Amino acid sequence: MNDTGNFMIVGSNSRNIWESFDHPADTILPTQVMARGGVINSKMGKTNFAGGRFQLRLLQDGNLVLNTLDTFSGSPANAYYTSGTRDSSNSTNSGFQLVFDATGYMYILRRNGERVGLTTRSSVPSGDYYHRATLDFDGVFTQYYYPKNPTEATSWKIIWFVPENICATKDSKACGLNNVCSLDDNRPSCECPLGFSLLDPNIPYGDCKPDFTPSCDEGESDHGGDVLDFMELNNIDWPSSDYVHMNPSNEQTCRTSCLNDCFCAVAIYRDSQCWKKQLPLANGKKDPSQNVKAFLKYKKIDGPSGAGENKSGTRENTSRKTLISVGSALLSAFFLGM
Repeated sequence: MNDTGNFMIVGSNSRNIWESFDHPADTILPTQVMARGGVINSKMGKTNFAGGRFQLRLLQDGNLVLNTLDTFSGSPANAYYTSGTRDSSNSTNSGFQLVFDATGYMYILRRNGERVGLTTRSSVPSGDYYHRATLDFDGVFTQYYYPKNPTEATSWKIIWFVPENICATKDSKACGLNNVCSLDDNRPSCECPLGFSLLDPNIPYGDCKPDFTPSCDEGESDHGGDVLDFMELNNIDWPSSDYVHMNPSNEQTCRTSCLNDCFCAVAIYRDSQCWKKQLPLANGKKDPSQNVKAFLKYKKIDGPSGAGENKSGTRENTSRKTLISVGSALLSAFFLGM
């Protein structure tokens, strides 16, 4: 084990037989080089070291990419980050290696010797620091540093990360189907919207199952507003799940069209336009800067899921309301029994 963190098996002729730098897990360290075809994989969670949902790859064409993995086949999905270091007209201009040098500077080396910096030299703290670059379990590739001789309690600090906003990045799938992504200190946070609950309560970034699924069965689709209604949520959207785009539209037309459409589970209204969506919903995001309304269909006989919840799509604490209701019922029973 040398001072760079590289674990090597050396033969009797002093030649390296195997080294850990050639087989990274979720992290690369200074002096480590990733060649074309190299891969690192995220872990499943902060404390779950099983294989995760994300990959960093240096492709044969020279691009450094981040992509998710298909849950069932394990195959790479579309990239949600691309370095842009591929040159189809001249291969000597394409990326050749991902280099993390001893100073903590990380760059893509082109075949012609040109360097394409991922971190800038000015942003890398000089002096006695440890560095690492990790593909975190949430899909963000992050470079960290830590003092070798700390004088007080400290933690790993962030120098650089990509993508800047994974919630707004197409194909990132930071959160599962029907789930909603929001940024919390530049990191993705996932939460099921009203009318949905986690498929696996132990995986907050996983898929959310609907409490109600629209049906075209006779009796439900024929009576529209008599049987169905909407929960209204603000600032939530699933940008890639629509099958109808109405432009222009008004809010009432948007609601009515979805209500009478047995395929429509959610309608999104923004900027005098309407998008009708089917389940499952993908790439959900919550953005307070967007003036958008989401209408989630539910069956009246069941009542809106999550009574006592607000239009932001988050659950309010209902314990006080429950306590008041139970107390009132007990008080009424006491006087009736007198």
